[in-house]
Amino acid sequence: MKKFNYLYFGCMTLLWPGVDWLLSVLTPDHPAWLLLLPVYVCWYLLSAPLFYDIKLRQCRSGKGFKEGFHVSYCMRAQWTTIWADTFHNELAYLCMFNPFRIYYLPLDVVSNAKVEVHDSQDKEYIYYVNLKFSLYGKQNKIRVDTGGRGRRLRASANGRELVERTSQFAEILNGSGNRNAK
Repeated sequence: MKKFNYLYFGCMTLLWPGVDWLLSVLTPDHPAWLLLLPVYVCWYLLSAPLFYDIKLRQCRSGKGFKEGFHVSYCMRAQWTTIWADTFHNELAYLCMFNPFRIYYLPLDVVSNAKVEVHDSQDKEYIYYVNLKFSLYGKQNKIRVDTGGRGRRLRASANGRELVERTSQFAEILNGSGNRNAK
């Protein structure tokens, strides 16, 4: 699973000096090229979430997946969306920092899925929830949800529901879910 597209972000980083040079040559007496800096920074920061959202909309309409992939379960995490096709025993993965491609994996290569809950000492609030699993023997961790800065989830309401949904998806990844044979 490739979570980060180094090529895209590397090209975006290397693009700025070229654009800066070009605009300073084209407009030597006018500082209008400084206006490009905020536009470039906005594009650099917001392009990946924009492409991720476009890809998610394609998937919701059924056009983003490969042919024959049928969504049985979906888990939306903080910067990731994972779909499971239990009929074909397959997993699809899309990450916000690599939004150009959906990765497909056999569900059999995923093991040891478990939910990691970080809560307050009195167990009243949940700070964040992670889904941990092994993929080809390599440990992966996906942040499912976080209370954010200064915000906490109540363990008795939204937090419990979040942990239950994540636990159900972990069971599916471990094979405890209802998998159909071909």
